[in-house]
Amino acid sequence: MTTNNLKININNIEWDIKYVPENSDVLDGCRGMCCYRTSTIYVTNNLKPSETARALFHEIAHAVLAETDYGIEIKEALGNNYEKFITLLGDRIKDVCIEYPILEKSYDNK
Repeated sequence: MTTNNLKININNIEWDIKYVPENSDVLDGCRGMCCYRTSTIYVTNNLKPSETARALFHEIAHAVLAETDYGIEIKEALGNNYEKFITLLGDRIKDVCIEYPILEKSYDNK
């Protein structure tokens, strides 16, 4: 069970990552939810680690895309394929983070 809440920065906006019970109203029956209004990502707290990672990076992909100002345009263009695209984008972001942890040390973002 995941319980540690985090904060991340995307495009200089602080996003909260919160792990909540699967029956939480905020999830609306989903494994994760990205709330643009509050800059909060919610993920259910009772998934297996691999499922938690997939849900988390899926929601991070939503947040990253929203911060590009092209999120709505891409969503409209992809139609029913939008969530599949977000899942694949989240998977690729996760893969890069796992494969190249040195990236966090390769630049100074302060």
